[in-house]
Amino acid sequence: MRVPTRLATLTLLLALAAMPSAAPQNPAPARGADPVDARLQALKRQAIADVDAMQALTQQMIDRCSASASWASRRSRPRAT
Repeated sequence: MRVPTRLATLTLLLALAAMPSAAPQNPAPARGADPVDARLQALKRQAIADVDAMQALTQQMIDRCSASASWASRRSRPRAT
């Protein structure tokens, strides 16, 4: 009983990680802005780009987990004779 719960939790976490960010993009900082803030904004943009780049791999992992779960559930059912 614990294995399906863990699989469902893992699948949910992977699905959430694959979702694109809905946060609005901040415009470029104005002249005379704090350089630390500009660096922070650049790091945020890079992090968003990195997460978006992992979308395909995450979707493949979810698909593989789903396929394995459906295969395992078919194997555990008794055959009708």
